[in-house]
Amino acid sequence: MRFTTTVMLAGLCACAVQPAKAQAAAQPAAERPVGYPQDPPSVGPALGAWGDIGGSRTWLWGRGINYNLSYIGDFLGNPTGGIRQGGAYDGSIQFSLDADLAKLAGWSGATLRASAFNIQGKGLTSNVGSLMTITNAEATPTWRLFEFWVEQSFLDQKMSLRVGQLAIDSVFWVSQNAGLFISGTFGWPTINGIDMPAGAPAYPLAGPAALWRWTASDNLTVSAGIYTGDPAGNSCLQDNPQNCNRYGMPRFAGTLAIAEATYSYGDAKDLASLPGTIKLGAWYNSNRFDNLRIAADGLPLADPASDGIARRNRGDWGVYGVLDQTVYRLPGSESGGVGIFMRGGVSPGSHNLINFYVDAGVSLNGLIASRPNDTFGVAVAYAGISPDAQLADRDTFYFTGTYTPTRRYEALIEATYQAQIAPGWTIQPDIQYVINPGGRTLNPYDPAQLIKNALIVGVRTSIRY
Repeated sequence: MRFTTTVMLAGLCACAVQPAKAQAAAQPAAERPVGYPQDPPSVGPALGAWGDIGGSRTWLWGRGINYNLSYIGDFLGNPTGGIRQGGAYDGSIQFSLDADLAKLAGWSGATLRASAFNIQGKGLTSNVGSLMTITNAEATPTWRLFEFWVEQSFLDQKMSLRVGQLAIDSVFWVSQNAGLFISGTFGWPTINGIDMPAGAPAYPLAGPAALWRWTASDNLTVSAGIYTGDPAGNSCLQDNPQNCNRYGMPRFAGTLAIAEATYSYGDAKDLASLPGTIKLGAWYNSNRFDNLRIAADGLPLADPASDGIARRNRGDWGVYGVLDQTVYRLPGSESGGVGIFMRGGVSPGSHNLINFYVDAGVSLNGLIASRPNDTFGVAVAYAGISPDAQLADRDTFYFTGTYTPTRRYEALIEATYQAQIAPGWTIQPDIQYVINPGGRTLNPYDPAQLIKNALIVGVRTSIRY
C-alpha cells in the first residue's frame, strides 16, 4: 500500500503544478510520449520534473518504448439489501509497456505490449450476492501477469496479426460509451463472465491467443480470434477459478473462437455529423459443459433415482450485438455531447445459467460549461436466467419438498459522475441498485428469506501516469 499511497499523492499534486503543462506543450509533438498530453490523459505533464525524471521518459519514447502506470481504487458499501451490509475496498495498480519494434530493433510493422496488475482488496460482490460483479476492478488480490504479445501489421497497416497472451475483453463486445461505468457487467458482460469457463480470458485472467484484424474499408473492420477455452486450466476444481491461476500464467484448455464485424458511420471530426458504430459477433467454445437439469442417465438431476451426474454437453456458443451512437454534439466541441449504447447476447439454455443478456445506457460529456471534461451517465443491465435452470429449481422443490425459489433474472441500475480533477486524475461518485441478487435466491445467512435488493454507494478514484 506504500506504493499506492505514493501514486495517489502524486495525483493530488497535479492541481498545484500548473506551469508544467505549458512546459510539456512546448515540446514538439513527435518527441512527447503518449499521454503528454495525448489521450488518454496523464498526470505526467502536471508533475514538472517528476513527470519525466531526467528526460528518461522522452528518451525512451524516442527509441520506441513507452510505459504507463495507473491506479484504480473503489470505496463502496451497501447500506441496505444484499446478503449482509457493509463496506469494501478494491483496487489495482497496472503497469504496461508498449514498444515500437521498428524503432527499437528494426522490425518493420511490429509492436510489443506487456502488462501486469497488483490487485488489492476484496470487493463488495460477496456482500451483495449478485451475479454481476460490482466493480470492474474487483478480483482475487495478487500480483498477476496480464497481457504479453507481439503484433505484426501487413498491407499498409490494413491487416494485423497479434500473438501471445491476450485479453478478449480488450477487443470484443467493447462499447466506448459503456466504458464510463464502474459495474463489471458494462465491461465484459455477465453472460460471458458466468457462462464461460473462468469467465473467459478476460480481466483478470488473459490467456494464450492469436488475433487477426482486417480493415476492409474506412467503415468496416473484421476481427477474429482463437483463445484458450479456459484461462484457469481444465483441471481447476475450485469455486474461485482465479485461485487456479493466481499469477496469470498461460493455460491451454480447449478453444474459444470468436469473430466480430464492426461498421462505423458518420465522421467524428465533422461537428454536423452524428457518428455511430454497430458490431455483430459470435463465439464458440469447444470445452464440455454440464447440463443444468438432466443427469447422464436422462432423469432430472433433482430426482433421487438419478445417478446425480450431470449430462455433459459438447461445446457452447453465443451471438451478440453492440450499438454506440452519438445523439447530440455540443456546438464547437469534438468530444462534448450525448452518446448512447446498447448491447445484447444469447446463448443456449441447457448448459448456461444466463441465456439472455441486454444492457443500455446514456452518457453526457462536457455539458457543464465550467466542467468541460466531466461525464455523467446512467445505465441498466438485465441478465435472464435460462429456462433449464428455472426448471431445475422447480424439480428441486418437486422431488424434495424443500422450498426453492425459481430464479428469474438479475437486473442492475447504475448512475455515475466522473469528475476530472486534473488531466489523468478523476474522482467518480457512483450509485448502483441490484434487483434480485443472484437471480432470486435464498440468503445463506437467513435461509427463510430471499436475498434483498441491494443499494450500493461509493466513489472511485483513478490516476494515470
